[in-house]
Amino acid sequence: MSRPDLYRAGNTTSARFDNVREGTDVIVTDGKVGPTLVTGLKAINDAGTHWLIAPASEMTLTTYKSHLRALNAKAVRYDQLQTADAHVEAIELAAQSAHTDRATRFVYNALASVVHKSITIADWDENDYAYIAVLARGLEDGSLQLSELVWTEEGGWSKSKAFVARAVSAYMAHEAAAVKLAEDEDAEADAANDHAYLTAVLKLDDSQNPCCAA
Repeated sequence: MSRPDLYRAGNTTSARFDNVREGTDVIVTDGKVGPTLVTGLKAINDAGTHWLIAPASEMTLTTYKSHLRALNAKAVRYDQLQTADAHVEAIELAAQSAHTDRATRFVYNALASVVHKSITIADWDENDYAYIAVLARGLEDGSLQLSELVWTEEGGWSKSKAFVARAVSAYMAHEAAAVKLAEDEDAEADAANDHAYLTAVLKLDDSQNPCCAA
C-alpha cells in the first residue's frame, strides 16, 4: 500500500517537506501557490509510486510552508519502519529504452542516465532522483505519455515537466563536457545532434517555457 507520509531524504528527525523550491516543486503566481481546489494539504498520487504534497486551496507560499512544517512532525522516515511495513521504493531502470517511439527513447535514456550516473543537479536530493526514475519507468511501460512531460502554453507548468526539463538539461551539459574532454569530433557532432533533438522535443529553447527556469 502506498504511504504518502513516508520520506527518503531530509534528516533523521524531519522530512523537511517545507524545503519547497519555487519553480521546481511548486509554481508561484502573484505570490500564491495553487491549485485553486479547503485550507491545508492533500496528497496526490503521481506516476503510481510517487506522492506530491499539494496545497488544497490557494494560499501564500509562507502559509504552504507552515502546513508542510506541521506535516514534518507527523511523518515517518521509511527506513525506520519494520521491514514488512516499509514500502518498496527501489526502481530498476534499464540503461537504454526499448520503446518504439524515438522521442520517448531519447528522453528515457537521458533520464536513466541522470539516475544511474547520479549526475549532479544543484539542490537535488535522493527524493528528486527517485522521482525521475518513476517518470522514466512510466515512459517505458506506457503508463505515462511523453506529451504529459512536454510544456505547452495550454497545458502550463507541472512538477513533472519542470523536473524532466531540469534533468535532461543536466544530462546534456554532462554529456557535452564528457565528449569535449575526449576530443572526439565525431562524438561531439553526434552529441550536438542528439541534444538539438532533445531540446526540440521538450521545447527547452522556448523562452515562454517556465519549466526551463527551475
